[in-house]
Amino acid sequence: MVKWVASFLSNREVAICLDGRISDSRPVENGIPQGSPISPALSILYASPVYEEFQSRLAARYVLQAPPATKLTPTALAGYIDDVNLYTSSTSLQQNVIALLADFIVVLRILHILGLSVDFVKCELTHFTRKHNITFPDITLPGPDGDIVITHRGIMKWLGITFDSKLLFNEHVKTATNKAENIAKGLTMLGNTVRGLHQRLLRTVYGACVRSVMTYASPVWWDGKKKHANKLTWVQNACLRHICAAFRTTPIHALETDSAIPPIPLVLEHLSSNAASRLHKLACTSPIHLRIPQEWHGYDCAYPAPPLPPDKFHPRSRKPPKTTCLTKLALRSSPRIPHIDIFTISPWAQTTATFSPRLLIRSMNVDDDKEKAAAAHIKHIRTFQSDPSHILAYSNGSLRKDEIGQQSAGAGWAGYHGPHEVFHGSKPLGPYVEIYDAEATAINAALKAATDYATGNNITHIHIHCKHFSMFHDKTV
Repeated sequence: MVKWVASFLSNREVAICLDGRISDSRPVENGIPQGSPISPALSILYASPVYEEFQSRLAARYVLQAPPATKLTPTALAGYIDDVNLYTSSTSLQQNVIALLADFIVVLRILHILGLSVDFVKCELTHFTRKHNITFPDITLPGPDGDIVITHRGIMKWLGITFDSKLLFNEHVKTATNKAENIAKGLTMLGNTVRGLHQRLLRTVYGACVRSVMTYASPVWWDGKKKHANKLTWVQNACLRHICAAFRTTPIHALETDSAIPPIPLVLEHLSSNAASRLHKLACTSPIHLRIPQEWHGYDCAYPAPPLPPDKFHPRSRKPPKTTCLTKLALRSSPRIPHIDIFTISPWAQTTATFSPRLLIRSMNVDDDKEKAAAAHIKHIRTFQSDPSHILAYSNGSLRKDEIGQQSAGAGWAGYHGPHEVFHGSKPLGPYVEIYDAEATAINAALKAATDYATGNNITHIHIHCKHFSMFHDKTV
């Protein structure tokens, strides 16, 4: 692996293409190529010592004694490629500046050891608070040619999201609306009522180029504000009229139905729900996981939560307790859903050892003679038929072709409790299903029917008999 990475980064050349003309290739002595899927991984590996060393000095770097009333939290270091953030929180902005300065000096020393440096031109300072009539302190950083004073910026843009000091995200929605509006105006050049792209293609372009800009990172800033939804809806309505070639007096609901484009609030709610379902895939060390409610921490996690503790809610207060956008996002899902570890086997591809001894998969040596095979099977199930705690289920998938060569698939299943048939069923699957899918459908239906029947009938063992043993293998179930 080391030799492969060395070969990947060696003897590289770059050329510039401008207006159809390509310049001469020149060697690249440092850096990694942009656009390569391996480049982000290599960048993370190269910068990982910075984060590891910063965490190892977590206790040693706090030589200052912050007053307990400030509730100062440990400074966290987060970054993406070469864009790094230092952040902390307390009840005092001046205390935040003191802690950030001490930790910045530590990071500066670590970078110097690794042969890296800081671009002081891109250094920014942003205070987040919703207090009124407050003075934002500056921070003085030790630069290579003397001290550098960084003043507070009311707006900060990071990873495509515009953050304001009060975290209202009004500026972000405004920026996204203006950008989407400019792109929407370009759609008018792609088609009109006479010629141009078809309505279906215009709808595809809108979803890929306009709506994706408006809803970018919406789980971060969307909390149901009508002010935000109205701005984005105005841009979508203009696009709907152009896609459907409708007049301004045409009802928007009719255009949404005709073009199959849902309203913006529904799209934002859908994206937030999808983001909530992904909370179950986060590692316990994720900063997002550390900020969600405590009932989500069902497995061991030794990392403390970085933000301030929540405000205490007085029982006599009529105002609801304060919450965050991330807490609202977590309420869309349930902490009772099992956690998914994306670095191991997925829950739907568990091994047989995971369920041992509850699950047993066994193949039968079937003789070519059908009568002998039937006699061996009857002998095998004779003990199970006499025991009321066992239920037998059979499943089979079929695939056949008619006279003109068109195929059709189906699935069938049946269950027996003792000598009596307790359930059976069949399902046509159409011409586009293969025999493997038909077998899987039949097994799933038989298992579901057997499980439903076993509930309340004191049945502890379920036997599923299928024709194709290839449906199961030793790796996954």
